[in-house]
Amino acid sequence: MKQIKKDKKDRFEDLDDGFKSEVQSMKVPEINNKIAEWAKLVEATTSTMKADEDLAGKRESAKLAAEPYRQDIKMAKLRIAYAMQVLGDRGSE
Repeated sequence: MKQIKKDKKDRFEDLDDGFKSEVQSMKVPEINNKIAEWAKLVEATTSTMKADEDLAGKRESAKLAAEPYRQDIKMAKLRIAYAMQVLGDRGSE
């Protein structure tokens, strides 16, 4: 089964041009300070998210609700792979 290549997305397309211009105009120490500030924000937000019991409960509920779908997808992919192998073994008669 041939997969179609998707055009690569620009990693930074979600950032507005004003932000990009601002960072490009900064001096190296300013950029380093901003990087440290954003890294601290990521760490703080991650910690808060992990401590959020309500979120953890919802995540577990979503995981349980999605399980039948995941199993169906897993089994369908396994069946496709097996059928492709059989075709390959037969030399695609």
